[in-house]
Parts: sequence; C-alpha cells; structure tokens
Amino acid sequence: MTGTRSRRRVRRSTADGGRPAGRRRPTGGDRSAADRPRTVRRSADRRGQTTLDFAVGAGVFLLAVAFVFAFVPAMLDPFTAAGGSALIVADGTASHLAEDALAETPRRPNVLDESATKAFFDADECELDGDPIDEALADGDRIDVTLVPLDEGDEESCGSGGPADDVAVAQRLVTLDGDQYRLTVRVW
Repeated sequence: MTGTRSRRRVRRSTADGGRPAGRRRPTGGDRSAADRPRTVRRSADRRGQTTLDFAVGAGVFLLAVAFVFAFVPAMLDPFTAAGGSALIVADGTASHLAEDALAETPRRPNVLDESATKAFFDADECELDGDPIDEALADGDRIDVTLVPLDEGDEESCGSGGPADDVAVAQRLVTLDGDQYRLTVRVW
C-alpha cells in the first residue's frame, strides 16, 4: 500500500452492546434519564391549549351553529313560500297592466292612458277588452286591482275584494295625467 492509508473500522466489543461510550446500558436497576426513551410528556404547565382557549373555541363554534339555524331558513323562505303560483300571477298581471294593457304606448311603460284606465276601473269585474280579468287567470284565482294616488285623491278599485291573509301582492308605480299612483294587484 503505497501512499494511501488504509482505513479500518474499529469494531467495538460486544460487551458494551455497540453503543457509544456515553450511552451504556446499566447493568441493573432503573435506567438513567439519558437512557430512557423520549416520549411526549403532558403536564399542566407545558400544554398548548388552556381551558380558556377551549371555552373560546367552543363558544365561537356554538355561535356559528346558532347563526346557521337562525338565518338559513330565512334566506330560503322566498323560494319555499306558500302560494308561489299566486305570486307569479300577481306580478305578471301587474306588469301586464302597467306596461301593456293600460299604458299609453309600449315606449312609455308605467304611464297610463286615461281612457283605458277609466274603462278598466269603471267595469264591475276589471274588464280588459270586454272579458273579466278573473277569467284570464289560471286555477280559478281571484283578483283585486287598486289604483291609489301617492298624494291626495280618490282610490280606484275593481275586483272581488279579498281575504286579509294568504294573498299574493304585486305593486307598480305608475303615472296618470302627470300624477303618481300606486297600482296594486292582489291575487288569492
């Protein structure tokens, strides 16, 4: 072997178990602290979560659950309201009256023609083109149409009146002879 040193591994004797000199296994009795396996210790002074942390976390969770139970049904209520078809009929009828049937021209929706409006409200059953508006509604719905001035004046109404509850209502703001009115359609 010229110019190179040979490296030899020194094998330790089996008497010490092949361990480094500072880590010998004791021959009897308890192990020393250095020889014990390292485990996670739980003590009150070294925990990461205190009772107060747990209480705050549980409180926030309960508030979130209460929020969900309180507000989600209210958010879904418009989509599950009873009488959904009556609401659609009321809204469609109000739009048809304000924008087409009683309007001066299609270019000026919500501006009512005086003669068409007078003829509509003078009839006993809210007639459009000679037919009562109740007959045009599906499922035998009943209707009440009211024209109320926003300032002062007389209220115009036609239809069959109606119950105080379980009524679908749609409203439009309209102009008649330069005055503002509220056109209200009730369907039940």
